[in-house]
Order: sequence, then C-alpha cells, then structure tokens
Amino acid sequence: MEVVGPAPVVVAARPTSRTARKGAGPSSWASMKKFLSGTGAIQRILNFDPRAITPEIRKEVDKLLQEKANSFDHATIYRVSVAAAPLAKWVSANVKYSTVLVKISPMEEKLSKATETLQVAQQKLVEYKDQLVEIDEKVKQLREEFESRTREAEVLRVGLERAQTTLSKANNLMSKMSGEKVNTMKCLGAEILRTPTEAAWNALDSHIFLSQRLAKELNGHVLDQYKNPGNPLAHYEGTAEEIFEQTKGKLDYMVMSAGTGGTVTGTAMKLKQLIPGIKIVGVDPHGSILARPDSMNDGSARTGQGRLQGYHVEGIGYDFVPTVLDTEVVDYWIKTDDDESFAMGRNVIRHEGLLIGGSCGATMAGAYRFIREQKIGAGKTVGVLFADSSRNYMSKNMDDDWMKKEGFKIDEIVESTKPENKGLYDKLFGF
Repeated sequence: MEVVGPAPVVVAARPTSRTARKGAGPSSWASMKKFLSGTGAIQRILNFDPRAITPEIRKEVDKLLQEKANSFDHATIYRVSVAAAPLAKWVSANVKYSTVLVKISPMEEKLSKATETLQVAQQKLVEYKDQLVEIDEKVKQLREEFESRTREAEVLRVGLERAQTTLSKANNLMSKMSGEKVNTMKCLGAEILRTPTEAAWNALDSHIFLSQRLAKELNGHVLDQYKNPGNPLAHYEGTAEEIFEQTKGKLDYMVMSAGTGGTVTGTAMKLKQLIPGIKIVGVDPHGSILARPDSMNDGSARTGQGRLQGYHVEGIGYDFVPTVLDTEVVDYWIKTDDDESFAMGRNVIRHEGLLIGGSCGATMAGAYRFIREQKIGAGKTVGVLFADSSRNYMSKNMDDDWMKKEGFKIDEIVESTKPENKGLYDKLFGF
C-alpha cells in the first residue's frame, strides 16, 4: 500500500453576505463546470466516488487550483471548496493514517530488534543442538564403556568365586581325586598339583591345560590318554582278546563304562570282529555328556543331577568327547547316578567279594538297569568289565563317614546290602 501524504488544501472563505451567495448562481457554477470540463479527473471529483480518490486525482486538483485560483470569484471558489470537500475528507483520513504510522514506527523498530534477537536465539539454539548431539554421543560412549567394565567385573567376580571355591576344596582336601591316589603318587616321588574338579577341560585351571603347560616348561612329555592311539589299541589287542578267550566267544552283550573312551572303543571294535551280533552297552554317569543321543545327558529325573554338574564317581564321564572315543561302536547307552553306583559297589563287594571301586559300581548299576529295562532273561550272556579296584577309594565311597558328609543316605545303602533286605535296592533306586 502506497502511503500518500496530506494534499495541499485551499482555504476558501465562506461568503458572509446573502448577496455574495446569491451572486454565485448557476451561471457561475456552469462556467466552473465548463472550465473543468476538459479535465476528466476533476469531473470524477465533482461526481464524488470515495473509491476514485487516487494519487493522480489529488495531483490534478492540486495543479488546477494553483494555476486557476486567481480567475475564480468568491462564489466559484466556494463552490470548488464544496465540491472538493470529499477530497478534504480523504486528506484528513490520510493525516490520521499518517499519525497512526508515526505511532507504529517505534513499534516496528522494537519488532525489528526483537526479530534480530530471535534470530540470534535461533542461532544459539542450533549451536546448543550441536552441543547436545556431542553430549549424547559422549553419554553413549560412556554407557558402552560402563557396560564393558560391568562385564569385566562380572567375569572377575565369577573367577574370584571359583578361586575361593578351589582354595576351600584344596584346604579341606575336597577335590575329587581320592587321598589314596595322592598318597601313592607322593610315595613315588611326585609333586602334587591339584586342579578344581569343576574346571572345564579347556579352562586355564584344568588338569589338561596344566599338564601341557608343565610339559612345556619342564621339557617333559604328556602321554595324553585322550588322544593317544595307543590307548584304544591296547584294549583292541589285549583286553578284547582276553574276554573272547575266557568266554569262548559266547557273549551276547558287553557292558563297559566310558572315561577316555579307550577301553570301550578298542574292546568293542575287536569283539564285534570276533563275535558277530554282539551288542555293546556304554555306561555314562549323569553330569557327563558322552552318551548318545545327546538328549540323554540333560539330567536325571530321579535325583535332579543336571548336565555338566559335578558328580562323585571318579574315572568315568567327561565334559567333552575325547578323541579316542568312537561313540558309534556303542549300541546302547545307560546313565547312572552317584547313589546307585556306590550302593551297587557295596553290594558287589559284600555278595561277590570283589573289591571294586566307584566306577565299577556304576558299570554294574548300569548293567543291572539295562538288563531290567530290556528284559534280558535266561539263555543270554552279559559281560561286565570292572576296570578299577577299591584300593583307591578306601577313604571315600567305602567310608561311612565320608558318605554321610557328602549327603548320601548311608544307612539305607548299608541296609540294601543285607541278605534279608532283598529287593530294597530296587525300591531305593526306582525299579
């Protein structure tokens, strides 16, 4: 919108006498209209239309009045003044508008300053946003570092707990290895270094890792029964031949427990060559993972003994499958618990006079369970291999106090060995 300033106003004195007013008759007004007839803009003023007041009209009227003012008589000037009254109103309105603009001008200046302040604030906001992004990134890095340190702290905590457990067991001679074995090795001049039973086979504190490290440091040699081909070969050429000779080949089932796997693998391979149709039964304690299919290793429904949980029977079962064990040569797998293994071991000692150890008790318990479950009756021959003796376990499963201390119900186990309590073993162990 174009702002137009106030137009010059011709001050025309109103005639005071009646004669003067009469003198300005129609002829004078007609001459005025004639005088103005050549000016289209002035004609529009005389026929006033407020919307027609434009800057061009104002200029025309201003020019005309300045050029012709001296030739008008008083009446004509009055008539022109009356005719120009709308123009005067328009001028007055514009004067008011200009006054408003004068008042608005300081507000515009303030608004301009406020706009500049707002722009500065917006720029600051952008800078603050950039700073917030940097802060968020730093917080993210700190959070990741905190989580990493937390994981490290958890690993250290678990390691400390294991170390404390190991130290406690070492101090109380609570490791799985029997005292008889330790004392025998000491008499042979060996230095005993204990490792925790719970250590995984590939852990830094396992007996396997320790033996390899010592062999390297002392320039020694580890026979390594887990990978040494001589392990199963000895049973292939020796144990299996002896069994075949003593049974004259009349053998339907052969039951053996699995440790490193050398005995089972070598003996089974040779017996299957010598005795077509023979079935091999492998015994594996609950807590070990050697049995197949692997789902058999998930745990004992009777005792709750779980996968890879520690167990007391020594010499059999592992938390990994040794290289020398061929699980495919075993036709049936049987899982056993500690309590039934030790109870069966005591029954064999008392009734058969065979001084067997805990692993042999597990083998016999597995054979007994297999025979009952498969309903193997008369006319079938089942061989059970006892690979250990009680010499190494006099202070463990043959000791009532040790059995009580480890939570076994020794009174019930002893009762199960008495002839008058025939059938108690079956009742105690879920048959």
